[in-house]
Amino acid sequence: MDGDGVGDACDPDIDGDGVPNEEDACPFDPEIQIDDGTVDLTAPSCAGDSDGDGINDFVYIDGQSVPLDNCRFVHNPDQRDMDGDGVGDACDPDTDGDGVADIHDNCAYYAFLAAVENHNASVAIPQGLDPIDVADWTDAQWLAVLHNPDQTDHDKNRIGDICDFDFSQPLSAGEWALTNCYVVLGDVANCLDLTTADLQVYSPGIVAAYTQFDPQRLRLFANLENARIAYQWVLISGDPEGIVLENAAGVVSCSTAHEYVYPVEKTVVKSGDKERTKYVDKSPTFAASLSGRYVLRLLATRVDDNDMPLEGAGQRATVDVVLNVSGEDKYLDSGCDCAVPGRSASFPMGPSLFFALLLWFGFRWRRAK
Repeated sequence: MDGDGVGDACDPDIDGDGVPNEEDACPFDPEIQIDDGTVDLTAPSCAGDSDGDGINDFVYIDGQSVPLDNCRFVHNPDQRDMDGDGVGDACDPDTDGDGVADIHDNCAYYAFLAAVENHNASVAIPQGLDPIDVADWTDAQWLAVLHNPDQTDHDKNRIGDICDFDFSQPLSAGEWALTNCYVVLGDVANCLDLTTADLQVYSPGIVAAYTQFDPQRLRLFANLENARIAYQWVLISGDPEGIVLENAAGVVSCSTAHEYVYPVEKTVVKSGDKERTKYVDKSPTFAASLSGRYVLRLLATRVDDNDMPLEGAGQRATVDVVLNVSGEDKYLDSGCDCAVPGRSASFPMGPSLFFALLLWFGFRWRRAK
């Protein structure tokens, strides 16, 4: 306004009359610096309305020009200030006041509004309150689904858990309730309850081709992070001759995003005067030599530092995992050939045996001549 090269948004003396804005009765009129009783302090030349939202920029009180519009240069007639920090939401770089700027916040106000619109549904506030339309939410209710200074994001999708629809459950048609339930690989019906101290475990089903020479890892998820858990995998359905389980039992204690990391066995191998370290992955795996449907049961128990089971309710959990294996049926080569009821016996012939038989038949044919 005063052409001093400093924009009005950050100019301590907007009208350039030598009187700071906070002391100037009319910060926008260089001809008026004090209130002599004849000045209309609500006039635009005095109070100003830079953004034209009907809210004056300043109000002159007891010899001081006090900012009135909480977003002087952004049109916001509603003057909404969710976190009550004196900066209107329309221009607040941290709308929910959690200490994380909106540009970096994984639960930001406008992003959440867009998510609501994408779901084309009203959203229910957390803590079991009745679902209401977001247009009627109070600031306190908004902060309940946005204020997350810890920025927790278990599924690493850049949306904080507190406002993540992956952590939501449908209440009824068009209504969603935000819940603390961890969804693994989109399986909403079997999400892990993060609000209970009782152990819950999960492992995704597997659809695989013939896996005799390609063992498949069995994953373990739990609602409790970094708990010490003893596990055991057992076959409860399917042909036991067609599947081999390796490392079926063990103990885990470290998790990342609710998935537990299986132990790695470290051994030192000596060769003469030299030593080398060998690491062996002890992850539970299965290898199937027969196609079909198998059901494995994961038995999980919380244990102490001595691997003794913890007493009390909620310390044990189970989950059944379905494995669907397709492909050519083959038995693991054990050095002998056995017929199995319902299946014809097979005789494995390698290249060496084939050529030996070919030479033998050639020799017999030459003698016969």
